[in-house]
Amino acid sequence: YNLPAQVFASLDTGGTVALYRELKPLFDEAYAEIGPSGRSFDGRLEAAFDQLLAVPVLEGPARVNQLVVTYAWADEELESLSAAQRHFLRMGPENVSLIQGKLGELRAALATE
Repeated sequence: YNLPAQVFASLDTGGTVALYRELKPLFDEAYAEIGPSGRSFDGRLEAAFDQLLAVPVLEGPARVNQLVVTYAWADEELESLSAAQRHFLRMGPENVSLIQGKLGELRAALATE
């Protein structure tokens, strides 16, 4: 996961926000077709930011328990995270921290409209 995390963290925040704003009508149109009625894409994006920014950055190795074909976090707090948060956590603390930093920048830039 190092390369995808580094690529995401290297995105130009201003350029990414400008591109998002340019494509926003298309996102809204597509989300209106497939998303829950009465909800906006911006709201879903904000919820995604919230969810990923809430993932803890671990300061050391965390134990996992092997299930039949998959693994589960031994720490109940970590296992109780959403599926997206648990997957994000598997990227490793450095990558989680890199991506959360960029998500925070993007959120702040999107808020200044």
